[in-house]
Amino acid sequence: DLALGAQTLNVRTLHVKLLGGSVYSAPLSLPWPLGEQALPLEIRQIDLGQLLALAKVQGLSGSGQLGGVLPLVYRDGSVEIRDGQLDSLGAGTIKYAPDQLLPDNPGLLALRNFHFRRLGAQVSYSADGTYRTQATLEGNNPDFYSGYPIRFGLKVNGKLPGLFRSAVFSGDFNRHILEQLQSGKLE
Repeated sequence: DLALGAQTLNVRTLHVKLLGGSVYSAPLSLPWPLGEQALPLEIRQIDLGQLLALAKVQGLSGSGQLGGVLPLVYRDGSVEIRDGQLDSLGAGTIKYAPDQLLPDNPGLLALRNFHFRRLGAQVSYSADGTYRTQATLEGNNPDFYSGYPIRFGLKVNGKLPGLFRSAVFSGDFNRHILEQLQSGKLE
């Protein structure tokens, strides 16, 4: 329920069901046309498995729920995300087990059946397509090094659609992820 006035956008109710959860905003008034003030969208119980399925990466799946806040700002005719934060709402899994043979890379082997107790991600996206993400995974793979605890840190920065451009054109998502590991972007 939105109302647009000559100088104000009033958000009375914003609640959208999405990916097994919802996106919500508390009532607020924003100056119109939209300036630098953010519309904080609260992410509630988004299903990680459904979110990962959007990427359509063969062999990638997950479970668990995410919550957090994505502050949206309208700038230069586009929507930006300013310092968004998503966190797991409990334990879950990330499994990256494609049909083809993977290199013997410890990071990829750990992700074959990763059970996280904590997942956190900071997300920013600018109107010009520049993005910045920083994710942290803490948990273990019971099939890898006897389930020894693992902490992943992943920083990915670039300009969309650059993140998946090489993978989409080549169809080789494994190579793209391996390049991230080898470049030090995945610790």
